Amino acid sequence: MTNSAAPRPSAPARPWTLHVHRELREGVRILFVKGRIGVAASPGLADLLTEELSAGHPRMVVDLDGVDYMSSAGLRVLQAAATQAAAAGTRLALCRLLDPVRIAFELAGVMAEFTIETSCDAAAARLRQTP
Repeated sequence: MTNSAAPRPSAPARPWTLHVHRELREGVRILFVKGRIGVAASPGLADLLTEELSAGHPRMVVDLDGVDYMSSAGLRVLQAAATQAAAAGTRLALCRLLDPVRIAFELAGVMAEFTIETSCDAAAARLRQTP
């Protein structure tokens, strides 16, 4: 007996997949994040940030221009990364927060916990300044 079942279609792409592109510019590690940072993506982002902070980069910028959604789980990941960075002596900044992400930060009352700039260049320049 032969199996004449039709081939199964491939699974659809996960719409909340997080993508991160990494660059090193003049001693500053820049992480370009694209996607949605919700409950599903937060553990992966936490692992990535821990990996980058463990690598010993003295300065790191997280560019959130490609992020159009941030849940409280995502905020907690960034707060933990800021704490970990401070403990490791790494200067950390965020940049290019889109309105939905900025609103999440404002509603959570955590804006003051981060160095936030409008561009990667401004964030990198700020981190290069003597503390």
